[in-house]
Amino acid sequence: MALPFRMFTLLRSCLAAWLLFQAAPLVSASLALPLPDVRVPHGSANGPVLWSDPATWGGAPPEYGDSVHVPAGVELVLDLTPRPLAELRVMGHLSVGDAPVRLGVDHVVVMGVFEVGTAADPCTQPVGIVLSDRFLGQGHPNARLLEVMPGGVLDMHGEPRSASWLQLAASAQAGSSSIRLESPVDWQVRDRIVIASTDFDLEQAEERTVLSVSPDRTRLTLDRPLDFLHWGRVETLGVDERAEVALVNRNVKISGANGAGGHLRFMSAGGNSRVRMSWVEIEGLGVPGEMGSYPVHFHHFGNGLGSYVDSLSVHHSLNRAITLHATRDVLVRNCLAYETLGHAYFLEDGTERNNRLEGNLGLSTRAPAQAQQILSSDATPSTFWVPSTGNVLEGNVAAGSEGHGFWYKIGQTGHLLDAPTFRKNVAHSNGLHGFYKHDYWAVGSPLPTREFVGFTAYKNRGVGLYYRTADMTAVWRDAHLADNATAVFFGSTGTQIDGQNRTALVDSYVVGNSDNIGTPVSPGEIELGRSLPSPSHPKMELLGHELYEGHIESRGTTYANFMRAPVAGSFREAAAFGHVRGANRWAFDPRLRVSGLRLIQAQPLFLTPTPFMESGKASFVLHDVDGSLTGMPGHIVAAATDLITPANGANYHPAWNAQLLPPSTRLANLRFTDRGNSGVESVTFVSETRDAELIVGSANESYFPTSVLVPDDYTLGIRSSSAPRDFRLELLFGYPGDSTIVTLRYAAPGPQTVRVDGMTGTSLGSRAALAASQGSGFAYDPLREVLHVKLELGGTGGTMMDGLGTRVDVMP
Repeated sequence: MALPFRMFTLLRSCLAAWLLFQAAPLVSASLALPLPDVRVPHGSANGPVLWSDPATWGGAPPEYGDSVHVPAGVELVLDLTPRPLAELRVMGHLSVGDAPVRLGVDHVVVMGVFEVGTAADPCTQPVGIVLSDRFLGQGHPNARLLEVMPGGVLDMHGEPRSASWLQLAASAQAGSSSIRLESPVDWQVRDRIVIASTDFDLEQAEERTVLSVSPDRTRLTLDRPLDFLHWGRVETLGVDERAEVALVNRNVKISGANGAGGHLRFMSAGGNSRVRMSWVEIEGLGVPGEMGSYPVHFHHFGNGLGSYVDSLSVHHSLNRAITLHATRDVLVRNCLAYETLGHAYFLEDGTERNNRLEGNLGLSTRAPAQAQQILSSDATPSTFWVPSTGNVLEGNVAAGSEGHGFWYKIGQTGHLLDAPTFRKNVAHSNGLHGFYKHDYWAVGSPLPTREFVGFTAYKNRGVGLYYRTADMTAVWRDAHLADNATAVFFGSTGTQIDGQNRTALVDSYVVGNSDNIGTPVSPGEIELGRSLPSPSHPKMELLGHELYEGHIESRGTTYANFMRAPVAGSFREAAAFGHVRGANRWAFDPRLRVSGLRLIQAQPLFLTPTPFMESGKASFVLHDVDGSLTGMPGHIVAAATDLITPANGANYHPAWNAQLLPPSTRLANLRFTDRGNSGVESVTFVSETRDAELIVGSANESYFPTSVLVPDDYTLGIRSSSAPRDFRLELLFGYPGDSTIVTLRYAAPGPQTVRVDGMTGTSLGSRAALAASQGSGFAYDPLREVLHVKLELGGTGGTMMDGLGTRVDVMP
């Protein structure tokens, strides 16, 4: 016997809900039972039926607060504005006709096909979908929700325009009422646009309405004058600081009623859903502080091949903008994310793979109130949050965030093995860094070289390009960096590993001060004639490359316009290279090197004065391979520290606060680590061949590294609340075969184990025997309570790159 139609649809809905429960954590509570007052349209064998036709509803069309269920096999055309609905459930086929439509509804669920235009035949009429909770009630899990369930297809395509966003062709001065664009547009009178900031302050983004368009379609007259300068020409050396201009409005729009938000959620547990959206405006969506409730959310979508969002305008969002979660092979292209709370383009947890983010623009990304921050990182939000390297980011622009532009937060998930694709992206006007990657996961063996190509960063209050790694060899090629507090900051884990941590800036352009002076406001800015990353600190030095620990190189790169300038009765120092500004206990890698540089109006180097116990800054060394930095090929720039001054002397450069060592100088990194946490306060490294010593570290630390000359020998003085019993001595990053003998007082409390490069060792009895031996080892004198440790670098070859580190562990 055939099932009644209503019972059939009920059983199908229940089955779909059960399947979804097995596949995804977010489930629509209303799938189990239909809501009361359900209206079901009658289909026709002759084709689609019209919503406006009373016969479609058996003479009883949907009323205020009803639910409409479009059953499988029925094709329904929405050709008018219906009364507000509680729910619209699409099991069959629903399309919007060629008429203006405004659909007010609490819940839309798509398990069949829902079309508002197609890619081949986009919608040209004004269509609005307003999500509310007037019938289901505030807090109902399905209120303010449009969702695609497994098997559903959403096609939503507004009228295509000439460009979602583009750039200025000429600078627009403050007070100007018009702007000129780089190419003709079909934008219209009364269109809403936003012009991005080209200064440090993201608040200089300005929204305007178009009053008129010039005959050549490149000049727009605005409804009111601009308040700020917006830069509009490419700098010398190819740094492009032109403002982005984006179209905000679309003819197809989804919004939340009464400013209370809402969300779109797309699921495809079996991989058979499809979402295709283009030229749609999404305003005021997201649910503040609610995980999973985002304006556009691919949730556990799985295989998204064929799904895309293109040229969306997602603005004034209450919780993120576009989110991909446990999703792969989805295309996000040419979209706008404007005025977003929290991370805007959000790849959620690192399980996202092979997605393509291309040509997207984000600006005015803001931190939510603390109570509404889903992640702690939302306090410093990024316009692009990327927890996996296995996705493509190309041609995107992060044009103003209270936090970072691009934040690569790579978890310990194995995705480091994926080759990142990061090409021609831009970050500017960010409160912190343009590109930011701070975490690191050592994977145990060197990874292939990864390249990041064509990155541009300007007017960032922090660092334009901040990249730390212990997991791959990274090359940043063809970067263009200008007007940042610091252009480049590379680093590693601090406890570097042989063969890893290599980061290089190659064939790039680094500019201290460009012609884009911004809008000076503070006294220091006015005196210097330009805006500053930190207006209250006008004397903060301007650095091209802020060097830190890790194996770092700069090759074939141009540094321009780094010259000191008078301000506030003193100077703002500037240099192409400097060391880390803040306190630094990590040692510099003695293999730091530069070559093929070009300096244009640039002071080569400036090292800030070093507090005597900051071991990192005292260990600074930088090899000038070909003389392109100092004019002295093969020489080594070093901190003005006696411990690394050769016996035959060095040339001190007061303007640099540094000394220049001859090419014959041989260096390595020597470390003492208090593995037993015995309360070591400092370690004094004393040269046994020269009158030189250095106090390293401070209280409550366990790691005491510095740069040393080899083959000099050293005595270590340990200041500690209790004598260390479990410690490590290491020598790294030098020439194969170079060695040093380290001597320290040591009263063995009983049987001890000494391991040499991981193997249990035996005392050689005397220092003389130790010195005559091959390789690393030790000799202990129990009568004098003195331990001698020889550290000899392994490896073959004739360069510092060939040396392999060595260690001796003393343990109970």
